[in-house]
Amino acid sequence: MAPRRRTARRELDPCMRARICELHTSARWGYKRIHKVHPEIPISTIRNTIKKEQERVNQRSLPRSGQPSKLSSEQKENLIQLTKENPHIKYYELQESVDMRCSKTMFWAAFRYNMRTSLVPLTSDGSSRGGGITATVIRQTYMNQLPELLENGDIFMQDNAPVHTAHIIRDLLREMQVEVMIWPPYSPDLNPIENLWAIMKTIIRQDHPELENAPDNDTTLYALIQAGIEAWESIQERVLRNLSDSMPHRVQAVLNADGWYTKY
Repeated sequence: MAPRRRTARRELDPCMRARICELHTSARWGYKRIHKVHPEIPISTIRNTIKKEQERVNQRSLPRSGQPSKLSSEQKENLIQLTKENPHIKYYELQESVDMRCSKTMFWAAFRYNMRTSLVPLTSDGSSRGGGITATVIRQTYMNQLPELLENGDIFMQDNAPVHTAHIIRDLLREMQVEVMIWPPYSPDLNPIENLWAIMKTIIRQDHPELENAPDNDTTLYALIQAGIEAWESIQERVLRNLSDSMPHRVQAVLNADGWYTKY
């Protein structure tokens, strides 16, 4: 009799991992109690998920050993989006779409009901070993931008990224007397700025398709920054107002979902 073939278990998605960790950390549920509510998930998987909680970033899978992936996360997301928009897309067209040599840059911006800050390209100050954006860069950006944006009684929203929760950032916001919204662990991101980033990316892709496969050089980087600024400034003020007006609905949706994820 041939040995029974072992079937690979399907990975938990980030939302379910966050749910398990939240039940264990906040509700103080044990492995068996979580398994009783989610019997489709083995106790061993629940145990491993909780043990590896601190090693993961945003509950994403840990990197595997062996040959590294040839596609970046951005390229994978691009492929998924392309196939959703065009289920009949050709294989060679998908191949061309992942050949994205264009330079990348990170932006910062903020908005309120009737105004927005300028779009700020963020560049490394050289102190990060990996060349990333540090809390020092964010601190300088806040010092330059927030005084003109915030008024008395405003609540400032930012996520729990390490550069936002660093001591120098917390100290600065305290000095500026800025009230910051508190985000519990695993809380859904209610910040409507995410909608503006999505709109901005769509505008850039529509108005500057040549940037998709542009060479990675200073000229392309400059063109990308200019395209980003143009896209940001082209977003109409009614969009800002509509997103601001949506906040009560976003909060109520989370309350209705008992703190779990919503359509927002």
